Amino acid sequence: MKKIYSKITKERRKQFQIETYIMKDGEQRLVVKRALAKDGAAHIRKMSDYYEKNKDEGILCPSKLISENEIAFEFLTGESLCNTMLEALEDKDEVRFLSLLRMYDGIIRNNVNIEKRTFMPDAQFVQVFGEVSFPDEMECGKEMNIDMSFDNIIKDQTDSKYKIIDYEWVFSFPIPVKFVIYRAVSAFYTRNGSAMKDIMTINEIYDCFDMTEEEIVIFENMNEAFNQYVYGEKNGYNASLIAYKKEVYDVKKLLPEENLFLQVFLNDGTNYLEDKAITNHIIGQNVKLNIPIEFTQYVSEIRLDPLNVSCVLQNLKVQIVTKDNNEYEIEHYRHNAIITKDHDFIFASEDPQIIFENQWENNVREVKIAFRIREAGLQDNPILSALSELKCHMNKVENELEYIKGTKVYKILLERKVDKVLGENE
Repeated sequence: MKKIYSKITKERRKQFQIETYIMKDGEQRLVVKRALAKDGAAHIRKMSDYYEKNKDEGILCPSKLISENEIAFEFLTGESLCNTMLEALEDKDEVRFLSLLRMYDGIIRNNVNIEKRTFMPDAQFVQVFGEVSFPDEMECGKEMNIDMSFDNIIKDQTDSKYKIIDYEWVFSFPIPVKFVIYRAVSAFYTRNGSAMKDIMTINEIYDCFDMTEEEIVIFENMNEAFNQYVYGEKNGYNASLIAYKKEVYDVKKLLPEENLFLQVFLNDGTNYLEDKAITNHIIGQNVKLNIPIEFTQYVSEIRLDPLNVSCVLQNLKVQIVTKDNNEYEIEHYRHNAIITKDHDFIFASEDPQIIFENQWENNVREVKIAFRIREAGLQDNPILSALSELKCHMNKVENELEYIKGTKVYKILLERKVDKVLGENE
């Protein structure tokens, strides 16, 4: 088998450092996680033990230990729960979106005995998540997989069942169920907050799971403690933010050896025409493509997926060339990136997207896109985690401000201030 993709996470503590790579032989593919040091063999073994214990439930992606420091997973194909949720948001189907959240709540309870009680953290819990105290009883479960993001749940094409593709972070001691939900919702909102605008706020999602403000603060602290447990004190929150500007990456080592591609999708006004997607394989760090487009029907929007993995892109520029040779730079678009002050685009999602309206009808001849790949494959990057947490916090503050602006007290105070200013100007 040929290795077609490799990503190494050396930012973690030694016992958690792994290489994740994809092997291909014809149509067969495997995803392999390999410990980089002898200290990491136990971390690999835990994944195997968890699968062997729970494989009969049929909800875990099949895996097997292939050496004392390597575990191989089947390469599942299908749509992630995250993408299905985004489709519901795109259709402004709040009922469907909420039903998917309820389904998710059921999935994370598989293989776990849930018990509601006063939560008393033991020494193992404190080592990973820090000292916590909850005012009320909490639903808790042992053997909880805390990395149950919506991206990590895929509807397998072979049997149309949802399966969990990553179970690296499972702990034997009791963990609050709501903490797992908090991590998934927080990550989803950070990466896709723009898609939820005018439909649902992050606090409204938390409300669906009866999550209080006090609990959310505790979960934020638990998550920061977990990051320090995995990456070490030096890679904590503030250090990671500073490192983003200072660290230099060897892009050749970070990029997949092959299988990077860019796609263009056309929206006919109701949905994206997946069967008519235009795919261009990407080679090298500096990308410059002229993509011919021919419309055979009405197109309302054009979506660019600049890469098929999470990434950091620099100098991103998108242009439309019309049939009469006029060029228009796209300045207004929707996206799921975090944009830095230097205008770097950090796509935390494994499905980066840039969406803009088709203002030129059938007069489009080609799309021109150019960018520089600074980094590709970010799932375990502590810098990204810190930036994502910061954006999530900013979104939370923005939601709170919007709520305040909608209150009667705010409106009365605003009216009084306006009256005062007008009175002074008379």
